[in-house]
Amino acid sequence: MRILAIVSALAAAFVSGPAAAQGLVEWQEQVITGVCTLRFALPEGWKAQTHVPAPGAVQIRIVPDAGSRAEVLVTGLAPKDDSSLKSTGDIKRSAKAMGEAMLSGAAERKIELQKVEGTDGSGFFYTLTDKRSDLPDGEFRVTTQGVMAVGRLRLGVTVLANEKNSTAVAMTFSLLRTAECAPPKH
Repeated sequence: MRILAIVSALAAAFVSGPAAAQGLVEWQEQVITGVCTLRFALPEGWKAQTHVPAPGAVQIRIVPDAGSRAEVLVTGLAPKDDSSLKSTGDIKRSAKAMGEAMLSGAAERKIELQKVEGTDGSGFFYTLTDKRSDLPDGEFRVTTQGVMAVGRLRLGVTVLANEKNSTAVAMTFSLLRTAECAPPKH
């Protein structure tokens, strides 16, 4: 599955006290102007790079220092008052629609959603395997993707890996369980 299609699906979805966790050792904080301070525990052996593309938004790329190749992409936006992503049901429907839009390129025939409960919200995720047998170099075979509420933020999350039960997915879900949208620091 192409990364551009994944990012497009995330963009379409947005338009229409922290918990302790084993193996999560470094707290990361990112001030999102006018919204909150996004705070989460980063696992040992992983590093995060953040970028603030505009007020009220953040992009985070998380990769392992070594070992198996994987990548986690998180886009955080504070929805406007008229956003369709206000309730848990809205988030679930959005994640399902994102997955169904990707089914044509996947080996799977239906979307199976997994709920992730966090300190400051919850979200829904699906996993799809690229049906192409010969992927170009640099592309990932398996995509786990979804939407999670974290306080006032809505996080679009994509995990790219080459195995269906990747440690990157487990790490991402652990990280999301600790995520919180704390009051902005002055």
